[in-house]
Amino acid sequence: CVLLPCLWTAAGAQGVSFPDLGSAVPGHIDTIYLDLARMVIPDLAADKDGFYRGSMPIEMRHIEGPDSGGSPPVTSGFSDAGVLQIKAGGKDRLAMLFDLGSSSDSAEGFAV
Repeated sequence: CVLLPCLWTAAGAQGVSFPDLGSAVPGHIDTIYLDLARMVIPDLAADKDGFYRGSMPIEMRHIEGPDSGGSPPVTSGFSDAGVLQIKAGGKDRLAMLFDLGSSSDSAEGFAV
């Protein structure tokens, strides 16, 4: 109970949004959301239907450690990304969630 007020101030968040990946990141007019997504999937590109497709994401560690998680899908694709502006440690941050689909060796989806 004593730590509860500390948790309230640890990170402030606003509502999640789903911006067009071709739009500029607020405060960074030379960077679009697609640039950030390409940090995870370097060859990501829009198809004729507005769906974004690419190959496997870069290698990264699972949040639970090296023995957790399945392998990423051979090809990745999504139509949008969830974006959440937060304040953590007194600094403005941007959190993004990409649902890349599922792989053949896992019943779970693969998200970054």
